[in-house]
Amino acid sequence: MSRIVAAVDAARDEDDRRFAQGLGAWIAAGRKSDRVVPIDEALERFGAAFLDQSYRRLLVLVLDGMSWANAVELMLELEGHHYGPVRWRPRKAQGPMPLPPVMAALPTTTEVSRAALFAGRAPKPGEQLGTANDPGRFASHRALSERCENAPRLLLRGEATTAAGDASQAALDLVSSGERVVGVVVNAIDDQLKAGAQVRVRYGLATIKPIQDLLEAASRAGRAVLLVSDHGHVPGARLESAPAASAQGSRWRALEAGEAPAENEIALSGDGVWRPRGKQRVALLFRETDSYGRAGGAHSGEHGGASIAEVVAPALLIAADSLAPTCTPDGTIDPDLEVTALPRPEWWDLELRKAPAPQPRRPRAKAEPQKQIAMPFVARKTEPEPVPAPAEPSPVRALLAGSPVFKEALKARRDLKAEELLGQIELIADHGGRISPQVFAARAGMLAFRVPGAIARLAEILNLDGYPVIALDAVEGQIRLDLELLAQLFKGS
Repeated sequence: MSRIVAAVDAARDEDDRRFAQGLGAWIAAGRKSDRVVPIDEALERFGAAFLDQSYRRLLVLVLDGMSWANAVELMLELEGHHYGPVRWRPRKAQGPMPLPPVMAALPTTTEVSRAALFAGRAPKPGEQLGTANDPGRFASHRALSERCENAPRLLLRGEATTAAGDASQAALDLVSSGERVVGVVVNAIDDQLKAGAQVRVRYGLATIKPIQDLLEAASRAGRAVLLVSDHGHVPGARLESAPAASAQGSRWRALEAGEAPAENEIALSGDGVWRPRGKQRVALLFRETDSYGRAGGAHSGEHGGASIAEVVAPALLIAADSLAPTCTPDGTIDPDLEVTALPRPEWWDLELRKAPAPQPRRPRAKAEPQKQIAMPFVARKTEPEPVPAPAEPSPVRALLAGSPVFKEALKARRDLKAEELLGQIELIADHGGRISPQVFAARAGMLAFRVPGAIARLAEILNLDGYPVIALDAVEGQIRLDLELLAQLFKGS
């Protein structure tokens, strides 16, 4: 086991090294935002654009210091409480995630990156920063203000929570108010990072005490929630001390004129990189093992550096599953507000796909000499990709699509969509006729609590004359599809 962990750690370190190099190239290329979103553009791209429909309302809920690992942990629990990402997507969004990746401002400290988030612009070098000014930044955010009758209000620590750590009445009243956009900052995760590393905290509704009450208030007020962080963090378990006399934080420092960064640092400058007055560059640590502070995991986590876990900040637009049919003026369903499951990579469930058949190699064209090194994030002209041939339908889909019995069964249930049913049946068949409800929900794009209803609808169509073609086995925790019986009952005539 120790060898496996060591191999994973080495892979993570190599990913962080490559990411840091790409980060420098991205900044040098002007922070292009076609595939990733700088955090100073996040409220406009995700919040203001979502509010283009005049009846929509929004809570901006910032969990200071939340990494993607924390966000996934929290979201998987929220799905069991009928919350999930909405189907709305920003224009030109690409990739499997609901929202494009958000890149924190640098260094990845609260003062720098949260100021960028709320102000809608990257802080200028030498600019005086402070979280106490965040409500004013939020109120003055141009894109949000244009969509609000009154300036958006934001509550910070002290106002947003009680002495016991629960959501304050002031925060609940604000979220329940008629204001179109409101904001709340919760510091639970960032505060916990300063604690000792001997306690493993699972971030969920029981440990982040204000979350459930804030989400329920947002649901009652007909609000979607932009759940976002200002930056992530690296865990403290692997941190070792790498002292530097000029360190301003545990993971970053200012460089003197002509000073070269160390081997474990990357030197950055330019837009989106704040530095102290009179300094031209800053050095950021990029490996999860390094800290300018004390060694031995003195804290649960640190931030300020240039690792993937610190720079790529979580951002999810979520809602209660009851929002879609309740917030429109005429009572119709807003399809963009329907909730879905958080995308779940196949390797989480140890699913192994068959490797595609090898394709014959084409002779490689002679490379033209380059006058300049190509940088990541910069598009280059390439030959057009060949258009793939249409995929052949799976045997199960072909069987049912051509089955008069299946078509006749659907006539009695015009409320059911044939394509949706075929996709769900095909999904179970692709897993050999046995799949867990959790995997089925994730692949079908639904919250897990809806799975029993979905299987019941499939059973109404497939279980002809009481034959158990499909069933949800609560004891085994499996959905079972009898493929042989399916073929016998629905074969074409």
